[in-house]
Amino acid sequence: ARPRSAEWFARCTKRGQTQDRCRPCVVQLPTVRESLHSPSGVDPVGSDSRAAAIQVSLSRESRDDEWDRFVSELPGAQHQQTTCWARAKREDGWQVVRTTLRHRGEIVGGAQLLYHRVSRFGRVGYVPYGPCLTEGLPDLTGIAIDALLRMARAARIGYLLVDLGHASHRLPPRFHAAGFRPHPTTVPPVRMMSATTLIDLTADSDQILARMRRSTRYNIRLGLRHGVRIREGGASDIDLFHSLMVATSTRRGETPNPASAEMFHRIWREYHPRGWVRLSFAVYQGETVCGDFGFAFADTYRQWKFGWSGRHRECKASDVLCWDSITWAKQRGFTQLDLVQVDPEVAAAVTSGSPVPPALKTRRLYGPTNHKMGFGGRLVHLPR
Repeated sequence: ARPRSAEWFARCTKRGQTQDRCRPCVVQLPTVRESLHSPSGVDPVGSDSRAAAIQVSLSRESRDDEWDRFVSELPGAQHQQTTCWARAKREDGWQVVRTTLRHRGEIVGGAQLLYHRVSRFGRVGYVPYGPCLTEGLPDLTGIAIDALLRMARAARIGYLLVDLGHASHRLPPRFHAAGFRPHPTTVPPVRMMSATTLIDLTADSDQILARMRRSTRYNIRLGLRHGVRIREGGASDIDLFHSLMVATSTRRGETPNPASAEMFHRIWREYHPRGWVRLSFAVYQGETVCGDFGFAFADTYRQWKFGWSGRHRECKASDVLCWDSITWAKQRGFTQLDLVQVDPEVAAAVTSGSPVPPALKTRRLYGPTNHKMGFGGRLVHLPR
C-alpha cells in the first residue's frame, strides 16, 4: 500500500523526476513525543479511565532493545521489523526512523520505516511487514496509521511502501481509507511476495507427516535411507551457502538476492547472538548439497533463503533438509514454519488434485511452489 496513486508514480517515472509539491514536507525530524487520543473519539483505555492515552514517540536510534523485545514476543511478527535489520541494511544506504506506541508505559505497537534516496525520485520509504500491533486496544490501528504518515512526512519521504505482515488481513481497508493504494506490480520493488505456505507445528509429528503429499513423505524416507545427514552451519559457512544460492539463482536465470555474501555476514553478526538465525546444510557422501538460511523469530521459523548445488538430485537432500527444519522448529516451541514465497495460482492448482495446466508449469515459481506445497502447509495470501 502507498499514499500516492499509480498514475502519479508512473508520471514521475516517465519524467525522470518528482515535483517538490508532490513530496510530503513538514519539518526536519527531531525526537518527538506526543499524546494521541483515538481519532474516532473512543477512549483508547476504556470508559473508566480518560487520563491514560496512547503515547507516540519517534526515534532515529539504530539500536532499541525494548522495541526488539516487543517485536520478538508478538505472534506473527517478522525479523525485518527489528533494529537488527536496520543495522544490517545501513551499509546499503538505508536510514531508519521508528514510531513507537505506548499504553501505560508499555509498548503496544509501532512501525520501523527504512528509507533512502533514489535518484530522480527523492526519498523512498519502506515499512517491511509492519506495523506491529497488539490486540485489545480500540482503534490502535487508526492511531498507528496516523503516526506512520506523520513519521513519513517528517522524514520528507515522497514515496512510501507498506508491506503488511501475514496476519494483517484486517488492515488493508484502514490503509485504503487513509489514502494508500495497492502497489502496482510494474513499480519497484517488483516480484514482491504475494503468498506463502505455513506448516502448523502444533500438531504432532505423525499428523504433520500425514498432511504431506505421499511423494514428499517417500522422498524424505528415501533421502534418509541414502544417508543424507544434516549439519549446523556457522559464520565460516556463509560463503559456502551463498555459493549454493548463487548456483540456484543461475539455473533459474535470476539475480541472487542478496547479491553478495556480505549481507549474510551482516545479518549473522546482528541476529545470531540472539539466537534468531540458523544456517543448516544437507550433506551427501561428504558433499554439501544444499543449505537453508532461516530466521527463528517470534512464533515462526522462516526458511528465508535456500541454495542447492544442482548435484545429487536422486538423494532428495532438499526434502530431508526441510523435514529437519520442521522437527528442529517444533522441538524449540515454534508454532509454525513459513516456507516463504509461492505462486498462489500454482499452489492452488497443485493441491486441487486435477492436472496442472501447461501454462502454469512455465511460471518462474512453478518448481519451488510445487515442491513446497508437498509439505502440506496452508496457503496464505498476503494482505494487499
